[in-house]
Amino acid sequence: MTETLIKLDNVSKVYQDKTVVSNLSLDVHAGEFLVLVGSSGSGKTTTLKMVNQLITQTEGAVIFKGKNVSEYNLRDLRLQIGYVLQQIALFPNMTVGQNISLIPEMKKQPKAATSKMVDDLLREVDMDPANYRHRMPNELSGGEQQRIGILRAFAANQDVVLMDEPFSALDPILRSQLQALVKKIHQQFGTTIIFVTHDMDEALRLGDRIAVMRHGQILQVDTPEEIVKNPANSFVSELFANSMAQDVFGVYLSRLELLDYLEVQPDANATVDLETSATVGEAIKLLAQRDTITLATKKNGLAVLTKAQLFKFISEFQDM
Repeated sequence: MTETLIKLDNVSKVYQDKTVVSNLSLDVHAGEFLVLVGSSGSGKTTTLKMVNQLITQTEGAVIFKGKNVSEYNLRDLRLQIGYVLQQIALFPNMTVGQNISLIPEMKKQPKAATSKMVDDLLREVDMDPANYRHRMPNELSGGEQQRIGILRAFAANQDVVLMDEPFSALDPILRSQLQALVKKIHQQFGTTIIFVTHDMDEALRLGDRIAVMRHGQILQVDTPEEIVKNPANSFVSELFANSMAQDVFGVYLSRLELLDYLEVQPDANATVDLETSATVGEAIKLLAQRDTITLATKKNGLAVLTKAQLFKFISEFQDM
């Protein structure tokens, strides 16, 4: 059985006469990537902030590592929980290296190990330590700052990282790159992530499980496959149906995997052409020259996307 790292037990948050979260219960498993989705005002961010007690619940209990959060010293609690916002706030008077190593140093981790970790993480995001370690935040582009903010959250090797719509202000290319980065770091470190987004395709791409919220309550918690194929009600169904990119060329191929447009690749040694994090537009470019491409999928290993299946998806797109 998977360990429950965080438990929200009938939590509610009321501001004056407005109930933002109502009797919400949710277990977050150790090592999972849980995504909270829902329309604006559904209570996603409030729920997220109750985990690290940036917002204190009106009723109910938040349990972390088997202990009520009210029993923790707040500083000690938050040293165990990373937090990434939409607007990354790097410390302007600290270098890139100092920003990344801040929490490890506060936790008195060995300096040599911390320095090596900083260099290793910078290489993971194609930022040469020799060129970037000593730069100041104002010398970085917006995308570079966002990458450093993400590295800082994971560098501390904290038990949980909370991410509140961290990519919503970014252009599509950078957004896709950082999604892939977070997924890669999650798989590498096994960190528990709770991620808030209003982008359903982003939720399907990243989440091990997705919790769908509306009016401060959870309507369904399940895997991306189950959410798409067996939505709990019409609201969930419409939420994900309407999430499809207005331009079919921008739809992630992971969506085709969930909807069974892919076939099993019988050749285990086949060359991978694309990941399912690629888009329909990228697949079309390859299929213009051939009839099939091989994909590396999240759930089922190698798969084949045929030209016929891709155009079947495109033709059915407007009916979804």
